[in-house]
Amino acid sequence: MFSKVIAIGGALLAVTVTYALFRIKRVSPILLHELADRYSEGSDKIILAEMERGELTFISGRLTFDYVPDSRRIAVKTEFYFQNLKGEWIKKMHDEVLSSRVLTKEAISELVEVQRVVYEIDAPKQTAANVAY
Repeated sequence: MFSKVIAIGGALLAVTVTYALFRIKRVSPILLHELADRYSEGSDKIILAEMERGELTFISGRLTFDYVPDSRRIAVKTEFYFQNLKGEWIKKMHDEVLSSRVLTKEAISELVEVQRVVYEIDAPKQTAANVAY
């Protein structure tokens, strides 16, 4: 689940790992919050899997959409912040670029105007149905 935030704070990070999330399947152009919702389920599975596999505690995360000027593309960054049993910070992230055609004209206009939209990633509700194996 995501919550929209305006500012981004810094964090001390020990490790950065990049891995694939999931592909966005597009039927028709959508709004920014709908695009964020499409990332939510996959993000929950990744968080739960990392917590189970690595003895990590999920602390926070963020999903960022940046408009890439003159390219008609959207840079998407997903960051997950964990702490291990020693209290060390672990950052897991994924970057990709999407065509702006995934968004409605209104959503593109909003993103062009503000240049960056950030959603806070909340801890998933742990159930047997959403744990990734």
